[in-house]
Amino acid sequence: MEKIRDRRIQSSMTQAELAGRVGISARHLRRIENGECVPIEEISVKIEAVLNERRALEREYRLDTLVDYVRIHFRTKDIRHIVENALRFPFADMLCEDKAFFGYSKLYRFSSIWVMQGGIYDKDRDVLLELRGDGCRTFERHLEALGWTWPDFFSHCLTNFPAQIKRLDLAIDDRDGLLSIPELVEKCWAGECQTRWIRKFSSYHSGMKTMDDAQRKTQLTGQTLYIGSFQSELHFCFYEKDFEQFKKYREPIEGAPVKNRVEIRLKNDRAQNAARILAECRDVEKVSRDILYTYLEFIDRVPPGGEVYYPNKRWMKFLGEGRDIVKLTNVAEPYSIERTKEWFRKQCVPTIRLLTALDDMEGTNFIQEAMGSASFSERQVSVLKKMVAERENPSKTLLESGKTGWKTAQKCEIKNRKNIENEAQNG
Repeated sequence: MEKIRDRRIQSSMTQAELAGRVGISARHLRRIENGECVPIEEISVKIEAVLNERRALEREYRLDTLVDYVRIHFRTKDIRHIVENALRFPFADMLCEDKAFFGYSKLYRFSSIWVMQGGIYDKDRDVLLELRGDGCRTFERHLEALGWTWPDFFSHCLTNFPAQIKRLDLAIDDRDGLLSIPELVEKCWAGECQTRWIRKFSSYHSGMKTMDDAQRKTQLTGQTLYIGSFQSELHFCFYEKDFEQFKKYREPIEGAPVKNRVEIRLKNDRAQNAARILAECRDVEKVSRDILYTYLEFIDRVPPGGEVYYPNKRWMKFLGEGRDIVKLTNVAEPYSIERTKEWFRKQCVPTIRLLTALDDMEGTNFIQEAMGSASFSERQVSVLKKMVAERENPSKTLLESGKTGWKTAQKCEIKNRKNIENEAQNG
């Protein structure tokens, strides 16, 4: 069994590590390597698989990172200004259509670049840029003509316009099959996927939801893994891209240009913060892998199901070296009466108007009775006291509230830094 010992040494593995991954004792492996016993077929197959895995990890894999979905809400009704100055695109080249999406009234498009405009009296819809997969590829060619990159574009929008990044998808294409999606699915079920706060995952064979039993038996399908809730501001999607291309275009599985794709899907505040980080870092590949490093870790338990575990080698190779923790959440802001008023105006006033109309129609006093039976909470009482104090001594109260606000913000920042440090140590 000199061959096993030589291959193990070439792979820089100790006897204890190889034995642990195979599920036997180091003493048993030592006897096998010394020729004192012949392993059963099951053990031989496991040893061969572990040694081949190490050899496979030594090769180079092609990984491409790209921006795959962008949705930006510009707080202005002037769509020409946005197209010509934010997108730096000739407005005359855009085709206008009356049918749009998401409740917008007009759609201006060039190929797959879509810019939508809300109605004049629609307060919630102004101008929306929508770039899906093909739109991102078309817009990239436009950026290249400008001599820009995605970080340049995000920096330009966030700095010079009232822009809110509503959605941002980052994707990593695994061209050579470094990852195995079915294996990652099994790891999730076996508790070998560790996350910061995400607890939900689901998987299915691509296209299985729309196929009948006969189609399932005759058509090839790939696996898709979702980690995180679709409703959250961050979730991940892993899928076998070669099977997707086969299903869509009947391209052969063998020789497919991309084997797997990993997508990072961000919305609202997390998308906004990711775009800011991209604008500062100017490296889409680094930010994408830093996000994966921050939130996900796949491990190998030794022996399978045991308490001892190592980071999964393929996952670590996929992430690469020099990863950093990224922070996609906002620091908690001090309480503001203006935010409460805005919330009341948007969330409560429509319901109150409805109930008032019902009172008038039915001759009831529900609104007055409900207001009379309500009582102040301790928090509301403290807010009222603060407002009274501001009226009696504005200058002193403003000074104290400024100190309090600064201290609150400072405490939040200290707390967030400690959380990040703890996550870095634990993760």
